[in-house]
Amino acid sequence: MGTAVTTPPLQRQPPATVRSRLLSFAAAKQVLLIVAFLLLYKVVIVLAGDDVRGAALRNSGRVIDAERALGIFNEADVQRFIVDYAEFTIRPFNIYYGSVHFAFTAIMLIWLFLRREHAYRAWRNLLATISTISLLGYWLTPVAPPRMFDGSTVELPNFGFVDTMASYPGVWSYKTGAAETLANQYAAMPSLHTGWAMWCGLVLFTMSRRHWQRVLALAHPTITVLGIVITGNHFWLDAVGSFAVIAVAIAVCLPHLRRSVR
Repeated sequence: MGTAVTTPPLQRQPPATVRSRLLSFAAAKQVLLIVAFLLLYKVVIVLAGDDVRGAALRNSGRVIDAERALGIFNEADVQRFIVDYAEFTIRPFNIYYGSVHFAFTAIMLIWLFLRREHAYRAWRNLLATISTISLLGYWLTPVAPPRMFDGSTVELPNFGFVDTMASYPGVWSYKTGAAETLANQYAAMPSLHTGWAMWCGLVLFTMSRRHWQRVLALAHPTITVLGIVITGNHFWLDAVGSFAVIAVAIAVCLPHLRRSVR
């Protein structure tokens, strides 16, 4: 009789812990990619220089003309309403605009990386595509934000806008040293705040399973759109421009996104 040979059962690899994922080479690579994009953003600002100011103001004038034609040039009225009747909400909107934009997006990326690893690459690529298209838009078609139209010079007519982040300080404002140096002052169209908020909303609504997460998925973009207008940093059409960018980015990334939600 032959001797039976038993094969030991295959040992399952234990799932990666949160700590091991955060300290992995894959995590380090993602951080490097984000840093590379931020450096690219800074390079675009430097290449554009201050000579885009005239073009940015002219392009803002075109946005204003388009909003007047559509009957939606009322951002200053929205600001005035908040200042007159609910001034206590100004600083929360400043903080939301100045910090949640970055923090929420970072949290969503980390959550995908740790909890939805199979979907991370597709959604990361969508965010990168949205950001790249927006960056090209800032370079090719600079647009000044509403807050600049305060009547301070002849070329800046006074439409009644308030720079709330400077007048009602929150976390920071564009008139502080670091922000004035690092931020692109003529990147109003499309609104990257809206683009990233919509991306966060899509991630939560598509990938989450809890009701409160889906409510948050709708609330975050809505509050962001109100915030960009109330703080005087964007026109309504800047948000519409972001919706168009997102539509193009989704069309580009759709095959991978479909696979990520299976």
